[in-house]
Amino acid sequence: MPYSTDRASPILIGSALALLALTGCTELQNVLDFLQSEPETIPPQIVMIRPSTNSTAQIGATVVVAWADYGGDAGTTVKLEAERLGTGDTVEETITLVEGRDALAHGEANIHDFDSNGRAAGRYRFRATMTASDGTTATSVSTGIVTLQ
Repeated sequence: MPYSTDRASPILIGSALALLALTGCTELQNVLDFLQSEPETIPPQIVMIRPSTNSTAQIGATVVVAWADYGGDAGTTVKLEAERLGTGDTVEETITLVEGRDALAHGEANIHDFDSNGRAAGRYRFRATMTASDGTTATSVSTGIVTLQ
């Protein structure tokens, strides 16, 4: 049977507990409680990957938007938005591109092709928000701004 890092062997755990008991460990109950506890859910973490640099595109072009996320639990979702920026980088318009995407899916699920057909000329940045089932959120904004002409 191949070695697995997913679970500790029951024999190994039993041996470790016996050794703790023999050495007079007064914290044995804490160890047992820890071994029987539910694993902690990792809080949602997300970072925009693309666009990472400022660029210019013609209206009608496709802009690839990508992010990486980590953590959360079943039911954690990602929302992706495009923000058209005005003077002083104030948001003039927010466009929801993706909502409710399963955050536990990865690969192609973390890429979106922004179709700029019919969009107003201007400067766009992208915002991804990851929401765990308990309501905890994490947000990231693209470092690159795309200017549509």
